[in-house]
Amino acid sequence: MANFLPMKTRPLPPLPWGPENTVTLRFIGLFCVIGLGLLGFVHQRFGHMIVQDRFQLSGFLTLLALTGAGALLMRASPKWLLGLAVCVRLAWFINEPAFTDDHFRYLHEGQASLTHLAAPYNFPPADLVHQPGHPWAAQVNHAQVTSSYFPLLQLFFALTAVMGALAGHQLLWLQLMLMLFEMGLLFFIWRHSLSNQPTQSSSFAMYAFHPLPLLEVYGNSHSDIIGVFLLVISVFSLQRFQLWRALLLAAAAHVKPFILAFLLFLGDTKRKKLFAWACLFFFGMMLPHYLLGANVMGGFFTYAEHWHAFSVGFDFFDALLRLVHPHASGWIPRLACGAGWLCSLFFIWRSDSDNMSQDTRLFWTMFTFWLFFPTVHPWYLLWLLPFACMDRNTFGWLWCAIWLGHYLVLPNFHAGMGWQEPLWPRLILISGGLGLLTWKLLRRASREKTPTSKDCAS
Repeated sequence: MANFLPMKTRPLPPLPWGPENTVTLRFIGLFCVIGLGLLGFVHQRFGHMIVQDRFQLSGFLTLLALTGAGALLMRASPKWLLGLAVCVRLAWFINEPAFTDDHFRYLHEGQASLTHLAAPYNFPPADLVHQPGHPWAAQVNHAQVTSSYFPLLQLFFALTAVMGALAGHQLLWLQLMLMLFEMGLLFFIWRHSLSNQPTQSSSFAMYAFHPLPLLEVYGNSHSDIIGVFLLVISVFSLQRFQLWRALLLAAAAHVKPFILAFLLFLGDTKRKKLFAWACLFFFGMMLPHYLLGANVMGGFFTYAEHWHAFSVGFDFFDALLRLVHPHASGWIPRLACGAGWLCSLFFIWRSDSDNMSQDTRLFWTMFTFWLFFPTVHPWYLLWLLPFACMDRNTFGWLWCAIWLGHYLVLPNFHAGMGWQEPLWPRLILISGGLGLLTWKLLRRASREKTPTSKDCAS
């Protein structure tokens, strides 16, 4: 990869999808068996120590990432890279969700949905603590707040509850199902990198051995990976199937609604039609819950009003507002953040298309979201990472990696520090990220000033 690792890979033709591609399936099966053996050994010897000690956890993540980088530098074939990536994920599956408690809410809301579809939206977990059939309710953080997740995601939570009721181990089923979505995304990026850019398998390795999906999906069981999978499939595989593309985009927006803004950069001449269908599907998926009396947006607005973390734009607008009115409403800086993001979207949309690909536009759309929106955490970067890797964006790759420091500088935040995170960790991480951005811009400027061989010849 030219701007990430100094290497070249052997070009390979696109791989067929049919049953004749048995060699690839054998490789995957072989590495799954090896990975399961490695999983058992590591879990038996070191699993509990890795989970409990955040520094050992960081070391384990670094070791896994370096393993992949080493294989890439040794010019391993794409199949071996895929197998090694599968092994890494199976080995990382030893971890239990330790840094966040979102999985408790997933499990509780899945069981509440089985009771009644509207239950997660109309009854906070605190109201169900002493009722039978809701063992996870007492472990949900901020139990007085109703659900902030959209209906399609609630159906996924309900499916894990059904599997748990049939076979037990509901948390394990949740982890396994999220793992399937991440594995699907991994395999898709592998295929896409080889079929469209046969000499750039390093684009796949950038994603496969990045610590962010390892920690956020396998270590913390965040549901964002479902939306990321749906978004990537809709962007890169369904250009000719507008209705299916709109359906998947609407489903991804049920994981995080800001994805609807991506419609600005998709569809070309049929953008208006795509936007109309996506919005129709988005609201249609909420219709059954509304008909049952669910207050779908209640928890969403509660979180939006009270929780903010890491946003540069929010702190900037809030500080300006406090100079004028010390007791002003928090909705004003939030509206200013929304207006700032819309302006940035318009600028990206109107930029020179010759110098900015679709992948690059989507990457910077998500990056500006990080700058402006009031609630941003490391798992939001799962949406950005695939586009950074496919675009081979070194800054994006490092930006996604540096924000894992969130768990090191705020080890006790999710244990009950409250809804307002302190300023100093955000300044450290934001300064590091903006420093990387400055480095990228200066590097690009220096490359543009360097005369090419064609210029010298002329």
